[in-house]
Amino acid sequence: MSSNSQAPKYSEYKIKSFLQSTNYHVMLMPEKGGGALPFSEFVPPVRLYRNSKDAISEASPPMDGEENLASSNPRLKRRSQIITHFESPTQKALKAEEAAPWVLEDGDGKSYSSRLEGGQQQKYVLFGAEFRVLLVNKWYRFSPRLSLSTNIGLKEEAENTRKLQPTTRLEQIVMKKEAVVEIDEEERPDHVPDTLTIAGREMRKTLRHLDKSNLYQSDEDESEVLPEDSLSYSSEEDERTENVALPLEKKEVPEVVAKVARVSLPASSVGHDSMLLTDADILPHLQNGPIKVKDLILLLKGPLKANPSNKELFKELVKKLCVVKLGQGDDEKWLSIKK
Repeated sequence: MSSNSQAPKYSEYKIKSFLQSTNYHVMLMPEKGGGALPFSEFVPPVRLYRNSKDAISEASPPMDGEENLASSNPRLKRRSQIITHFESPTQKALKAEEAAPWVLEDGDGKSYSSRLEGGQQQKYVLFGAEFRVLLVNKWYRFSPRLSLSTNIGLKEEAENTRKLQPTTRLEQIVMKKEAVVEIDEEERPDHVPDTLTIAGREMRKTLRHLDKSNLYQSDEDESEVLPEDSLSYSSEEDERTENVALPLEKKEVPEVVAKVARVSLPASSVGHDSMLLTDADILPHLQNGPIKVKDLILLLKGPLKANPSNKELFKELVKKLCVVKLGQGDDEKWLSIKK
């Protein structure tokens, strides 16, 4: 038998697919059970649409100083421009199109968002239900979207974290000052609103500390200058009860020691040192009524420290000129002129 009779007989046909304007894309769904997620699990109606709300508008790059001046003043022209990245018109059009991703959503509320898969340099073809060849244009990978409540919760958490963290040096200093300054709410009157600044509150706290230290120091001076056994109290009980009208309110002690004009010294004090206490130093303070011992010591604090012998002299002058009485209710020592 010849070789021509043994060769198989067959016919060759060319299959052609007309090019159309329709683009075909591939959807890569998340895996489930070792395979792709089947479309049978989607509850109808199923929608596939572009989400224009998630599209990110391409922000224009910030202008430098020369561009700002050129825009404000038309006479100034920019001499040079540095181009760091160049995009072709095709790339710009693709970027603008993919800014709005595809969203696959079913009737049960499940939604998946797409992401364009890059790096596909080869050309792929698909065989559909018919005997046709389809050219694949793009590949999209779909992933589950965050729910609205989860998205809002993440945004609120990020916003609260940003607010709690100080962004500038000034905010850090202010937050540190507010953490250090302590306000005593019990000592503040209810009817007086607190309108002080941070510096005012610190000043008020310092003044309170100084007042307490001066109070303790005046008590020590009182016990040092006038011991308990050196005072002569009035022995008449009814005289003590009659002096109920003594002022119970604390007198305002002047910050600066008042300078009393010197009067003519009695004959007994002539020849003494000018720094020594005399009757004229004590009597003017007793003219307006009884005075507390600690207040009188504060008024005479300068002469008492100037000369150490004034302490003993002060005791003698108090015994000579004053009557010591106890105030009602506060156990304070009051001095009044002897009659």
